[in-house]
Amino acid sequence: MEAWDERSSFQTMDPIRASVATISDKGYAGQREDVSGPLLVRLLQDLGAEVVQQTVVPDEHEAIVHLLTTWVDRASEKSSLDAAPDLIVTTGGTGVTPRDVTPEATKSIIELEVPGLSEALRFTGYGKTPLAVISRGVAGICGRTLIINLPGSPSAVRDGMETLAPILPHVIRMIRGQDTEHHTKHHTEHHHEMNSSVFDERRAVLSVEEAQETILSAVEMLDVERVPLLAAVGRVLAETVSADRNIPPMTNAAMDGYAVRGTEAARGALHLRVVGHVAAGHEAGGVVGPGEAVRIMTGAPIPAGADTVVRFEDTRVEGNHITVFEPPLPGDNVRQAGEDVQAGEQVLEQGTLLRPQEIGMLAAVGRMEVAVFRRPRVAILGTGDEVVSPAETPGPSQIRDANSYAVAAQVQRWGGVAMVLGVARDQEELVRQGFRQALELQADFIITSGGVSVGDFDLVKQVMDAEGEMRFWSLNMKPGRPMAFGAVNGIPLLGLPGNPVAAMISAELYARPALLKMQGHTDWSLPAVRAQLTHSIERKDGRRHYLRVALRETSSGYEAMLTGDQGSGILKSMVQADGLAVIPETARKLPAGSEVEVILLH
Repeated sequence: MEAWDERSSFQTMDPIRASVATISDKGYAGQREDVSGPLLVRLLQDLGAEVVQQTVVPDEHEAIVHLLTTWVDRASEKSSLDAAPDLIVTTGGTGVTPRDVTPEATKSIIELEVPGLSEALRFTGYGKTPLAVISRGVAGICGRTLIINLPGSPSAVRDGMETLAPILPHVIRMIRGQDTEHHTKHHTEHHHEMNSSVFDERRAVLSVEEAQETILSAVEMLDVERVPLLAAVGRVLAETVSADRNIPPMTNAAMDGYAVRGTEAARGALHLRVVGHVAAGHEAGGVVGPGEAVRIMTGAPIPAGADTVVRFEDTRVEGNHITVFEPPLPGDNVRQAGEDVQAGEQVLEQGTLLRPQEIGMLAAVGRMEVAVFRRPRVAILGTGDEVVSPAETPGPSQIRDANSYAVAAQVQRWGGVAMVLGVARDQEELVRQGFRQALELQADFIITSGGVSVGDFDLVKQVMDAEGEMRFWSLNMKPGRPMAFGAVNGIPLLGLPGNPVAAMISAELYARPALLKMQGHTDWSLPAVRAQLTHSIERKDGRRHYLRVALRETSSGYEAMLTGDQGSGILKSMVQADGLAVIPETARKLPAGSEVEVILLH
């Protein structure tokens, strides 16, 4: 068969580690010989794959899920493998009888469906028998393992492997993050339309920190603009500000009382004549002589001859005289001219975040307009035939565009100007139009959601690479593994995953620091606390996980409780969350009570 000529593609890469499972009640019970499983093993071995595990399980959802999870989970004590296989191929259980549950079991564990593979298998099968159309097998990725369902008959297994042979090496390389450019010659004409550089060596799976560094290195601080004082709240100062005068401008009273000569008041039990009154905002006339006092209000200038203020409550009034019965020390209750800020003193440095207190200082030195770094204009584009505007009534297979609005709210929270462009359908030209619209609106940064995976209609990566450049598209994290970053016409473009939780977490980790840097910030660290897990955490892969948790403060610190289902499409898990529990890549299993970092979402 022509497909077996593809063994050279397998042999030019590190061996593909494959596991094979036959799904059959009768095969499991020994009532029927398993022919398809051993055939599948031989075909894989003929291609140069290393088959590390083969077994038979019954047509039971839980049994299939347990098997697949165990094989994929290289950290599991139940796994006999040193590492997760690159490929799991099942045979059987893909039909339409009540016991055919292989597709449902597979879907329950895969994180990323690859519908093009299963469609190719059905198309090839239909060329042999019309009954192939009822096969419901799926294909998808869990961790770094590709899982493919084949029908149960030996002929379907042989036909399926003939279809898969020229594709598998390329797909496995993509999942591994290896160079695949050389191998695009084995693709169909449809895949030739993709720029092959989309899958070159720059697409290795990056750590969170590597991705953040890549993005931050691609953005710069924006230009400076002058804005009214109150419009500068939360912005970063782009100039150095100095005081134009002393603050306070004159020596004045710190409290209501009587201005007196300090050397006299210190003697105690002093009887003084009140010779005047001075209020804040008015000049102090005359001179305070021996045996005299001037009634004075807080903020009023200290009259000549006086250097101390006696509080009202430390005196007794007798007509136009007072008796001081709590003598102050010389200089008490007086603020000296320039004791806060002296004329010419630098009060704020460039790069200062303007909080309300800084706004107050700017007002104090007479700056009603101030230079700040410009806010980035961020174009936000949704993608997908299944996505419609929140203003529309979705069809049976459609969903409202939550991503664009959630991300737009995040952008505004981080100081950016969000521009929601709507949804581009799954056509390359429409995605290009969305990019052009962003450029026409003079966007400083572009964010898309969806279209960055490996499906037939995931077009953002393709268009990005054709119209500009792409720096990476796969990360060692969950949720949010498929994420693309590059540029179009020099404008940074961040392609977020399509699931809302993955999109929001990815934006928090990658868009936030980039947008803050563009506005002149130098600290974009995320606020975090340490908390103890109330649930044990089982790990399936070597990725960093971000789990949605609610926090509860106790006498011994914080406790972190999972907010239910942690699927990347469960937006409610974010609504109920106070933070993201960070589970390190190296963690195998974390029992309840383990302490973890929790990134705060408030």
